Amino acid sequence: MKQYILLYVFMLMYAFSSAQIVNIEGKRINSDTTGFDGYVEGSFSMNKNTSLLMTVITRAQVQYKFKKDLILLLGDWRFTIADDKRFVNDGMAHLRYNHKFLPWLRWEVFNQIQYNELLSLRMRYLAGTGPRFKLTGKTEQYKAYLGTMYMFEYEHVQSDDTIYLDHRLSAYFSFTIDPKLPFSITGTTYYQPLLKDWRDFRVAGMYNFKMRVWKRLDVKIDFSFLYDARPPATVPSFVFGLATGLVFRFRP
Repeated sequence: MKQYILLYVFMLMYAFSSAQIVNIEGKRINSDTTGFDGYVEGSFSMNKNTSLLMTVITRAQVQYKFKKDLILLLGDWRFTIADDKRFVNDGMAHLRYNHKFLPWLRWEVFNQIQYNELLSLRMRYLAGTGPRFKLTGKTEQYKAYLGTMYMFEYEHVQSDDTIYLDHRLSAYFSFTIDPKLPFSITGTTYYQPLLKDWRDFRVAGMYNFKMRVWKRLDVKIDFSFLYDARPPATVPSFVFGLATGLVFRFRP
């Protein structure tokens, strides 16, 4: 029973932080060439100790880039079960269109649908549009973007069969610092207040730091957090994650 409680708490915090705000900035494929790019991946794991634990994860991303337009489609599905008890069952699909008007101005339109059984989220549908500003010049070493989008939010909560129809601002600031030195930093911060009540807001951040410690060995640190001013009753208002690891490259 103890291991179930610990697993449930961990999965609850993970599901809450990953389901509320999807970091699309971190999923864009930076490429100067037109045409298709993307990937499909999947994993399955099974572990047997005092209980049988099975996990299935699938992810897919497809991006098509025109001269002035970009279409991005991505999705993922996660499922974890232990002795016939589901601890994770959630999925998400996101479609985004981006048109370049000027070197510093783009306009975006997006749709997103997701569900999360652990959070009693039967369905959340998002639709939004707004400008994306490039705050830096042509240099590839330093990049910064600012987005300010209107977002419509439909949310169906399964536990009490309640439906919420909300209108939010979805603003983000994204940056990359890669000065061709032994380190790089990337990060995105989101701010999503309710337009009719700005006291109801979410703030999320996803950041990555990488430093070369040897000519083919890097150390990386990933940090993310989410603060929700009015979260569901059983979920903490603030959650965060911190991970560190090593990356070995076969090529210089």
